Amino acid sequence: MKIASMTSSFYSCRDREGKITQNESIRRLKDAGFEHVDLHLCGLNNGIDMFCADDWERKAHALREDAEKLGVTFVQSHAPYNPKRAFAPNDPDFKEHIWNMQLRALEISKICGVPNTVIHPLAAFDAPLENTNAHVRYNYEFYEEFLNRCDKAGICACFENLPLGFGTFASQLVELLDAGKDHNVAACWDFGHGALIYPKRTWSDVDQTAGIRLLDGRIRAVHVHDNFGKDDNHLLPFLGNIQWEKVLPALRETGFEGDLVLEIKQNANMPYELMDDSIKLCASVSKKLIEMFEGER
Repeated sequence: MKIASMTSSFYSCRDREGKITQNESIRRLKDAGFEHVDLHLCGLNNGIDMFCADDWERKAHALREDAEKLGVTFVQSHAPYNPKRAFAPNDPDFKEHIWNMQLRALEISKICGVPNTVIHPLAAFDAPLENTNAHVRYNYEFYEEFLNRCDKAGICACFENLPLGFGTFASQLVELLDAGKDHNVAACWDFGHGALIYPKRTWSDVDQTAGIRLLDGRIRAVHVHDNFGKDDNHLLPFLGNIQWEKVLPALRETGFEGDLVLEIKQNANMPYELMDDSIKLCASVSKKLIEMFEGER
Protein backbone atom coordinates (compact mmCIF):
# COMPACT_ATOMS: atom_id res chain seq x y z
CA MET A 1 0.00 0.00 0.00
CA LYS A 2 1.25 3.46 -0.95
CA ILE A 3 -0.05 6.91 -0.11
CA ALA A 4 -2.67 8.05 -2.63
CA SER A 5 -4.74 11.12 -3.45
CA MET A 6 -7.27 12.32 -5.99
CA THR A 7 -6.00 14.55 -8.77
CA SER A 8 -8.56 17.10 -7.52
CA SER A 9 -6.04 17.95 -4.78
CA PHE A 10 -4.74 20.32 -7.47
CA TYR A 11 -7.74 21.67 -9.35
CA SER A 12 -8.93 25.01 -7.95
CA CYS A 13 -7.12 27.73 -6.01
CA ARG A 14 -8.13 31.10 -4.63
CA ASP A 15 -5.96 33.44 -6.67
CA ARG A 16 -6.04 32.05 -10.21
CA GLU A 17 -8.81 31.74 -12.74
CA GLY A 18 -9.46 28.48 -14.53
CA LYS A 19 -8.62 24.96 -13.42
CA ILE A 20 -5.27 23.29 -12.89
CA THR A 21 -4.78 20.52 -15.43
CA GLN A 22 -4.62 16.85 -14.54
CA ASN A 23 -1.08 16.81 -15.94
CA GLU A 24 0.10 19.49 -13.51
CA SER A 25 -1.77 17.79 -10.70
CA ILE A 26 -0.04 14.42 -11.07
CA ARG A 27 3.36 16.12 -11.32
CA ARG A 28 2.83 18.08 -8.10
CA LEU A 29 1.36 15.06 -6.33
CA LYS A 30 4.40 13.02 -7.31
CA ASP A 31 6.71 15.76 -6.01
CA ALA A 32 4.90 15.48 -2.65
CA GLY A 33 5.39 11.70 -2.57
CA PHE A 34 2.15 10.41 -4.07
CA GLU A 35 2.82 7.71 -6.64
CA HIS A 36 -0.74 6.36 -6.66
CA VAL A 37 -3.58 8.67 -7.67
CA ASP A 38 -7.30 8.70 -8.31
CA LEU A 39 -8.22 10.24 -11.67
CA HIS A 40 -10.95 12.68 -10.62
CA LEU A 41 -13.30 13.13 -13.58
CA CYS A 42 -16.28 14.72 -11.81
CA GLY A 43 -15.47 18.01 -13.55
CA LEU A 44 -16.92 16.60 -16.74
CA ASN A 45 -20.33 17.47 -15.34
CA ASN A 46 -19.71 21.22 -15.39
CA GLY A 47 -18.42 21.82 -18.92
CA ILE A 48 -15.10 23.40 -17.88
CA ASP A 49 -12.89 20.34 -17.30
CA MET A 50 -9.91 19.81 -19.62
CA PHE A 51 -11.62 16.68 -20.95
CA CYS A 52 -14.82 18.49 -21.96
CA ALA A 53 -13.27 19.71 -25.23
CA ASP A 54 -13.37 17.76 -28.48
CA ASP A 55 -9.70 16.80 -28.17
CA TRP A 56 -10.32 14.89 -24.91
CA GLU A 57 -8.94 11.63 -26.31
CA ARG A 58 -5.61 13.20 -27.27
CA LYS A 59 -5.37 14.78 -23.83
CA ALA A 60 -6.09 11.42 -22.18
CA HIS A 61 -3.23 9.74 -24.05
CA ALA A 62 -0.92 12.65 -23.18
CA LEU A 63 -1.89 12.32 -19.51
CA ARG A 64 -1.08 8.62 -19.52
CA GLU A 65 2.30 9.33 -21.14
CA ASP A 66 3.08 11.94 -18.49
CA ALA A 67 2.07 9.54 -15.71
CA GLU A 68 4.31 6.80 -17.09
CA LYS A 69 7.28 9.18 -17.26
CA LEU A 70 6.67 10.29 -13.68
CA GLY A 71 6.14 6.79 -12.35
CA VAL A 72 2.56 7.62 -11.31
CA THR A 73 -0.12 4.90 -11.32
CA PHE A 74 -3.84 5.57 -11.64
CA VAL A 75 -5.39 3.19 -9.11
CA GLN A 76 -9.00 4.37 -9.46
CA SER A 77 -11.14 7.10 -11.00
CA HIS A 78 -14.33 8.92 -10.11
CA ALA A 79 -17.00 9.16 -12.80
CA PRO A 80 -18.99 12.41 -13.14
CA TYR A 81 -22.41 12.92 -11.67
CA ASN A 82 -24.83 15.83 -11.38
CA PRO A 83 -25.11 16.83 -7.72
CA LYS A 84 -28.11 19.09 -8.34
CA ARG A 85 -30.15 16.27 -9.80
CA ALA A 86 -28.49 13.28 -8.18
CA PHE A 87 -31.75 12.15 -6.64
CA ALA A 88 -34.03 12.99 -9.59
CA PRO A 89 -32.36 10.95 -12.34
CA ASN A 90 -35.39 11.06 -14.64
CA ASP A 91 -34.55 14.69 -15.43
CA PRO A 92 -33.79 14.70 -19.19
CA ASP A 93 -30.74 16.92 -18.75
CA PHE A 94 -29.32 14.48 -16.21
CA LYS A 95 -29.83 11.51 -18.51
CA GLU A 96 -28.39 13.05 -21.67
CA HIS A 97 -25.41 14.99 -20.35
CA ILE A 98 -24.33 12.86 -17.41
CA TRP A 99 -24.81 9.59 -19.26
CA ASN A 100 -22.60 10.80 -22.13
CA MET A 101 -19.97 12.21 -19.79
CA GLN A 102 -19.89 9.00 -17.76
CA LEU A 103 -19.15 7.02 -20.90
CA ARG A 104 -16.43 9.53 -21.83
CA ALA A 105 -14.97 9.21 -18.33
CA LEU A 106 -14.90 5.46 -18.75
CA GLU A 107 -12.99 5.78 -22.03
CA ILE A 108 -10.49 8.14 -20.37
CA SER A 109 -10.12 5.68 -17.50
CA LYS A 110 -9.45 2.88 -19.96
CA ILE A 111 -6.80 4.91 -21.77
CA CYS A 112 -5.08 5.69 -18.46
CA GLY A 113 -5.13 2.07 -17.28
CA VAL A 114 -7.51 2.63 -14.37
CA PRO A 115 -8.61 -0.69 -12.75
CA ASN A 116 -11.53 0.69 -10.66
CA THR A 117 -13.99 3.49 -11.32
CA VAL A 118 -16.41 4.93 -8.76
CA ILE A 119 -20.08 5.64 -9.55
CA HIS A 120 -22.98 6.91 -7.45
CA PRO A 121 -26.03 4.75 -6.79
CA LEU A 122 -29.22 6.32 -8.12
CA ALA A 123 -32.67 6.56 -6.60
CA ALA A 124 -35.63 5.45 -8.70
CA PHE A 125 -37.89 8.42 -9.35
CA ASP A 126 -41.03 8.46 -7.16
CA ALA A 127 -40.10 5.21 -5.38
CA PRO A 128 -39.96 5.37 -1.57
CA LEU A 129 -36.54 4.87 -0.05
CA GLU A 130 -37.68 1.57 1.47
CA ASN A 131 -38.40 0.10 -1.99
CA THR A 132 -34.94 -1.34 -2.43
CA ASN A 133 -35.93 -3.52 -5.38
CA ALA A 134 -37.09 -0.49 -7.38
CA HIS A 135 -33.85 1.39 -6.74
CA VAL A 136 -31.68 -1.61 -7.57
CA ARG A 137 -33.61 -2.24 -10.78
CA TYR A 138 -33.31 1.40 -11.81
CA ASN A 139 -29.54 1.42 -11.27
CA TYR A 140 -28.99 -1.53 -13.55
CA GLU A 141 -31.29 -0.04 -16.18
CA PHE A 142 -29.52 3.32 -16.12
CA TYR A 143 -25.98 1.94 -15.91
CA GLU A 144 -26.46 -1.03 -18.26
CA GLU A 145 -24.30 0.28 -21.11
CA PHE A 146 -21.72 1.70 -18.68
CA LEU A 147 -21.40 -1.62 -16.86
CA ASN A 148 -21.20 -3.60 -20.11
CA ARG A 149 -18.34 -1.40 -21.24
CA CYS A 150 -16.64 -1.76 -17.84
CA ASP A 151 -16.84 -5.54 -18.21
CA LYS A 152 -15.24 -5.43 -21.66
CA ALA A 153 -12.50 -3.07 -20.47
CA GLY A 154 -11.74 -5.10 -17.34
CA ILE A 155 -12.63 -2.16 -15.12
CA CYS A 156 -14.49 -2.71 -11.86
CA ALA A 157 -17.42 -0.32 -11.27
CA CYS A 158 -17.56 0.57 -7.58
CA PHE A 159 -20.85 1.83 -6.13
CA GLU A 160 -20.16 4.45 -3.47
CA ASN A 161 -22.04 4.87 -0.20
CA LEU A 162 -23.75 8.27 -0.37
CA PRO A 163 -24.46 10.87 2.31
CA LEU A 164 -28.20 10.79 1.60
CA GLY A 165 -30.72 8.75 -0.38
CA PHE A 166 -30.44 5.22 -1.74
CA GLY A 167 -26.95 3.86 -1.18
CA THR A 168 -26.45 5.52 2.20
CA PHE A 169 -26.38 2.23 4.08
CA ALA A 170 -24.02 -0.70 3.57
CA SER A 171 -27.02 -3.04 3.49
CA GLN A 172 -28.32 -1.18 0.41
CA LEU A 173 -24.94 -1.55 -1.30
CA VAL A 174 -25.03 -5.28 -0.55
CA GLU A 175 -28.43 -5.55 -2.26
CA LEU A 176 -27.08 -3.57 -5.21
CA LEU A 177 -23.99 -5.74 -5.57
CA ASP A 178 -25.90 -8.99 -5.15
CA ALA A 179 -28.08 -8.01 -8.10
CA GLY A 180 -25.04 -7.33 -10.28
CA LYS A 181 -23.32 -10.68 -10.13
CA ASP A 182 -23.15 -10.78 -13.93
CA HIS A 183 -21.06 -7.60 -13.91
CA ASN A 184 -17.68 -6.56 -12.55
CA VAL A 185 -19.00 -4.53 -9.61
CA ALA A 186 -17.84 -3.81 -6.07
CA ALA A 187 -18.18 -1.14 -3.38
CA CYS A 188 -16.41 2.14 -2.71
CA TRP A 189 -16.51 3.04 0.97
CA ASP A 190 -16.52 6.78 1.62
CA PHE A 191 -15.50 7.36 5.24
CA GLY A 192 -16.74 10.94 5.30
CA HIS A 193 -20.20 9.97 4.04
CA GLY A 194 -20.32 7.12 6.52
CA ALA A 195 -19.75 9.55 9.40
CA LEU A 196 -22.63 11.93 8.66
CA ILE A 197 -25.69 12.17 10.90
CA TYR A 198 -28.72 12.68 8.70
CA PRO A 199 -32.43 11.89 9.15
CA LYS A 200 -33.03 8.19 9.84
CA ARG A 201 -29.39 7.76 10.90
CA THR A 202 -28.10 7.47 14.44
CA TRP A 203 -24.70 7.48 16.10
CA SER A 204 -24.79 3.68 15.99
CA ASP A 205 -25.11 3.87 12.20
CA VAL A 206 -22.00 6.03 11.88
CA ASP A 207 -19.86 3.66 13.90
CA GLN A 208 -18.99 2.51 10.34
CA THR A 209 -17.26 -0.67 11.43
CA ALA A 210 -20.49 -2.68 11.14
CA GLY A 211 -21.13 -1.40 7.62
CA ILE A 212 -17.54 -2.01 6.56
CA ARG A 213 -17.68 -5.56 7.87
CA LEU A 214 -21.03 -6.17 6.16
CA LEU A 215 -19.26 -5.45 2.86
CA ASP A 216 -16.55 -7.97 3.75
CA GLY A 217 -14.34 -8.61 0.73
CA ARG A 218 -16.39 -6.37 -1.56
CA ILE A 219 -14.73 -2.99 -1.00
CA ARG A 220 -12.37 -2.27 -3.90
CA ALA A 221 -11.99 1.51 -3.49
CA VAL A 222 -12.18 4.05 -0.66
CA HIS A 223 -12.53 7.81 -0.26
CA VAL A 224 -10.71 9.13 2.79
CA HIS A 225 -11.77 12.42 4.37
CA ASP A 226 -13.08 13.72 7.67
CA ASN A 227 -15.90 15.81 9.17
CA PHE A 228 -17.77 16.43 12.43
CA GLY A 229 -20.88 14.48 11.50
CA LYS A 230 -22.95 17.42 10.27
CA ASP A 231 -21.58 18.48 6.89
CA ASP A 232 -19.71 16.73 4.08
CA ASN A 233 -16.65 18.93 4.60
CA HIS A 234 -13.99 16.70 3.01
CA LEU A 235 -11.49 17.65 5.68
CA LEU A 236 -8.02 16.22 6.00
CA PRO A 237 -8.14 13.22 8.37
CA PHE A 238 -7.61 14.13 12.04
CA LEU A 239 -9.27 17.53 11.51
CA GLY A 240 -12.70 15.99 12.21
CA ASN A 241 -13.91 13.37 14.67
CA ILE A 242 -13.81 10.12 12.67
CA GLN A 243 -12.15 7.41 14.77
CA TRP A 244 -9.50 6.32 12.30
CA GLU A 245 -7.91 4.08 14.95
CA LYS A 246 -11.14 2.07 14.84
CA VAL A 247 -12.36 2.16 11.25
CA LEU A 248 -9.06 1.43 9.49
CA PRO A 249 -8.38 -1.86 11.30
CA ALA A 250 -11.96 -2.86 10.47
CA LEU A 251 -11.23 -2.20 6.80
CA ARG A 252 -8.03 -4.24 7.03
CA GLU A 253 -9.96 -7.18 8.50
CA THR A 254 -12.17 -7.30 5.39
CA GLY A 255 -9.13 -8.09 3.25
CA PHE A 256 -9.01 -4.70 1.55
CA GLU A 257 -5.98 -4.56 -0.77
CA GLY A 258 -6.34 -1.12 -2.35
CA ASP A 259 -5.00 2.29 -1.41
CA LEU A 260 -6.30 4.83 1.10
CA VAL A 261 -7.18 7.55 -1.42
CA LEU A 262 -7.58 11.07 -0.03
CA GLU A 263 -10.66 12.95 -1.29
CA ILE A 264 -10.09 16.27 0.44
CA LYS A 265 -10.65 19.98 -0.14
CA GLN A 266 -7.38 20.86 1.56
CA ASN A 267 -6.13 22.90 -1.39
CA ALA A 268 -9.41 24.12 -2.88
CA ASN A 269 -9.08 27.62 -1.38
CA MET A 270 -5.31 27.80 -0.94
CA PRO A 271 -3.22 30.44 -2.70
CA TYR A 272 -1.33 28.87 -5.60
CA GLU A 273 2.11 29.22 -3.99
CA LEU A 274 1.02 27.43 -0.78
CA MET A 275 -0.48 24.37 -2.41
CA ASP A 276 2.73 22.34 -2.48
CA ASP A 277 3.40 22.93 1.22
CA SER A 278 -0.19 22.00 1.99
CA ILE A 279 -0.08 18.74 0.05
CA LYS A 280 3.10 17.69 1.85
CA LEU A 281 1.13 17.74 5.10
CA CYS A 282 -1.45 15.53 3.37
CA ALA A 283 1.32 13.08 2.46
CA SER A 284 2.44 12.90 6.10
CA VAL A 285 -1.15 12.29 7.22
CA SER A 286 -1.51 9.53 4.62
CA LYS A 287 1.56 7.75 5.96
CA LYS A 288 0.08 7.83 9.47
CA LEU A 289 -3.20 6.39 8.14
CA ILE A 290 -1.31 3.51 6.55
CA GLU A 291 0.37 2.81 9.90
CA MET A 292 -3.06 2.65 11.54
CA PHE A 293 -4.38 0.40 8.78
CA GLU A 294 -1.49 -2.02 8.97
CA GLY A 295 -1.41 -2.14 12.78
CA GLU A 296 0.96 -4.47 14.59
CA ARG A 297 2.27 -7.28 12.45
